[in-house]
Amino acid sequence: TYTGGSVNIRANQKKINYTVGASLQSATLKSINQTHNSTIEQSFTDVLPNANFQYKFNNFKNVRIDYSTSTQQPSTTQLQPIQNVSDPLNITQGNPNLQRSYSHNLNINYFAADPMTRKNFFVFLATGKTFNAIVSSDSTTTNGARKTTYTNSDGVSYVFGNASFGFPIKKLSSRIDLSLGTNYTRNVSFINGQQNNIANLSVNPSLTWSFAIDNKID
Repeated sequence: TYTGGSVNIRANQKKINYTVGASLQSATLKSINQTHNSTIEQSFTDVLPNANFQYKFNNFKNVRIDYSTSTQQPSTTQLQPIQNVSDPLNITQGNPNLQRSYSHNLNINYFAADPMTRKNFFVFLATGKTFNAIVSSDSTTTNGARKTTYTNSDGVSYVFGNASFGFPIKKLSSRIDLSLGTNYTRNVSFINGQQNNIANLSVNPSLTWSFAIDNKID
């Protein structure tokens, strides 16, 4: 069950728009294990601030910044301390002491376009970090089976960025669009009690050339 409310202040001006506020969220999770006649109940109360800001240089150029927070509660399966032995080599078991995770997210957008020259430029950046993230914790048994449970850990984050630039070449009846995207993620897991940091970085360049004549050839 979820209960709560929010308060926001919003302002709209000629060049500046912004919203600042926060939510109060109370979450309660109750899980009943009829086999063992036991009940697991968890309650979390959090303040979730949020804000966004937009500045318009003109009708074709603006920058926007968004900040938000969110929580994720553990599921019933992740909380129940009952072993799932349907696959004897991969056993899973919940952790009744799991806490909820709390995430911060920040997005920044910049857009500029010139309708006269048909040029456009766009930059997007998103980053976030999760505290008390719900991650897996694996251990190996004497017979070689893997036992998986869940725990909370800090250190889970991401950064994503993308930039694109497009412009026409009138003499060649063409258009060039360039873009470059990057994505970095950092996750955490535990193996036999040791923390394992998992980092992944990808870079994605793109080049598009378009050619058109009198709406007949494209």
